[in-house]
Amino acid sequence: MIRQTKLGRRPFLLVLAGAWVCLAGCSGKGPDEVKFLTAVEKVKKGETRELSCETYPKITDKTLESLKDAGALTRLSLDNAPITDAGLKSLENLTNLNWLSLSGTHVTDAGMPEVAKLTSLEKLRMDRTHVKNPGLQTIASMTRLKELGVCRCGITDQGLASLASLTNLEMLHLDDTFVTDAGLKLLTPLTNLHVLNVHGTKVTEAGANAFKQTMPNVKVNR
Repeated sequence: MIRQTKLGRRPFLLVLAGAWVCLAGCSGKGPDEVKFLTAVEKVKKGETRELSCETYPKITDKTLESLKDAGALTRLSLDNAPITDAGLKSLENLTNLNWLSLSGTHVTDAGMPEVAKLTSLEKLRMDRTHVKNPGLQTIASMTRLKELGVCRCGITDQGLASLASLTNLEMLHLDDTFVTDAGLKLLTPLTNLHVLNVHGTKVTEAGANAFKQTMPNVKVNR
């Protein structure tokens, strides 16, 4: 009886598998793209306001075009997807977006004007991208930001000077960048800052202690 049950179910499972292959292959899209598009439809129907590509990382700039009508989206993670600056143009209608992660993508300083248009953003992670000092200067207008992460990016002290206008920042992640003790002095205008991560930087213990004397409410992790 058990063997008959398994054999009886096998054709049904094969049909399901075949249908999925056809859905992906016949549309000219890969499985990850199909899954992403399905998730976007849920956003458009009001079933969710959050979207993450962690389970389908092989989406492309073309796939992101589906987000143009997903204005209800509030949280979006594109971590490790092979998207570029061109793909960021598809985010311009996400006026309700308050959390965006682009970590591990191929975005550069050239894409930051598109990011800066997302004026509702409060949290922005761009770790392990190609964003450097000019990119920070571009997003300096995003004064609603409360958390910013640019770990393992080519950021130097010069870039930190651009962050003085982000006075609502509460958390700043600078791990594995090129900032020094001198750069920390440029962060003193950030009076709401609570956490500063500088692991793997050129910040010394003496520099961190001097910063904490000026900014006693900030926890410096190095």
